[in-house]
Amino acid sequence: MKNDFLFSAFTDIRDDFIMEAEETMKNSKKKLPWKALLIAALIPILTVTAYASDFLNIRSLCSGRLHFNSSQYSDMGKAEKKAGFDLNVPETLGDYTFREVQVQDVNGLDEGDKRVLTYRETSITYQNKAGNMLFYHISPVQEDVPASDRAADQVREVNGVKLEYRMDQYWILPASYEETGLTQEMEEWQKLPGHYISYGSDQPEQKNMGFLSWEQDGLRYSLLDMDGKESADTLFSMATQLMTK
Repeated sequence: MKNDFLFSAFTDIRDDFIMEAEETMKNSKKKLPWKALLIAALIPILTVTAYASDFLNIRSLCSGRLHFNSSQYSDMGKAEKKAGFDLNVPETLGDYTFREVQVQDVNGLDEGDKRVLTYRETSITYQNKAGNMLFYHISPVQEDVPASDRAADQVREVNGVKLEYRMDQYWILPASYEETGLTQEMEEWQKLPGHYISYGSDQPEQKNMGFLSWEQDGLRYSLLDMDGKESADTLFSMATQLMTK
């Protein structure tokens, strides 16, 4: 599974929200919106999914120290100083408006859960009038942390830079499915590229997420549409706006 993608989704949720999501998994009577359930379902995946790295032997990623957080666009300069690299983040992106910026460590752990790599990632949250959220992430390129483990669904080039788009599909299932087992149809479904199954909802829920990534001047960029509302063309257009800002 695409670790940087999951980590991005994970780090955009406050620690107290994560704790609430974890509690939701233990208490089926307590209900949260699907995003909470999704994050809750992804928590165990984040801790066990492996990266292949011969040099640093990185086997998992986890969130680290939060260095900066603000809901004020005027604080972007402060965020940039904490990040240690240029951000050039617009206040509006398409029909989305800035909502929040975070600068946080990402820690790479080896098989013994020893930290062998730390770098900073900046996460910017945007939201449109319909309430849909878009997450924009920037971090230095880490050769030991691949951007993805599967081929892109679409690839385009903008000013000599390759942009890769992927649409991931998720089934979030009740815990009872772990006991009774998946149907043959679901077993075959999850074998397809970009198809993932996890557990934690009261009822089976299927969700799509769009993910666009590129690398430029030593930095890795990504746009995450957790609501799966935007088309690939829209995300490519947004990335072009970000690249030319």
